[in-house]
Amino acid sequence: MGGQNWKLTLPVDANGNDSSGATTTAERNTSATSVANLTSYVNPPYFYAENGEVVFKAHAAGATTGGSYPKTGLRQHVGGTGKDYYWSLDDFQKLDVRMQITEVMPIKSDLTIVQISSHSNQPLSIRYRLGLGLFIEHNENASGSSRTESIPYNIGERLHIVITVSETTTGVVTCQITNLDTGYVFNLEFD
Repeated sequence: MGGQNWKLTLPVDANGNDSSGATTTAERNTSATSVANLTSYVNPPYFYAENGEVVFKAHAAGATTGGSYPKTGLRQHVGGTGKDYYWSLDDFQKLDVRMQITEVMPIKSDLTIVQISSHSNQPLSIRYRLGLGLFIEHNENASGSSRTESIPYNIGERLHIVITVSETTTGVVTCQITNLDTGYVFNLEFD
């Protein structure tokens, strides 16, 4: 994966503080930690490797980045600085991930598991909603409209997600989600 082409966000600040004790949004700690070099980085319980898998964990009282929810998130640095970290929908890109959701807090039962961001919008977002399954929201460039598809998913089931920006056709994105436990396959293509 190359430890220097990624940015990790953790739900604590540089001193390990979260938002425990905050009673209003204004009191939340908005200084979540960002780590750029992940070559040998671990920070249990939020980010570590175990049995050949990488574990991500965040809690509802975590520190945030600005107006976002607490998260432990891994973001690819495609190149450049600042806003140049986004995917280009004009060039070949591919994300291939195997994952499973093992726990969701009932207090915040909507969890973003994968999303693709470009300079101008968020072309694709995959979320889990407790008891409801996966929701795939995609923005179609040609019409400017947003569509949401839903598929069944239960906590603990293993997923294989492959998202590709076409090598041959500018702006065409494909998404395939395979439930490795049930065999269910979802395919989506949009531009």
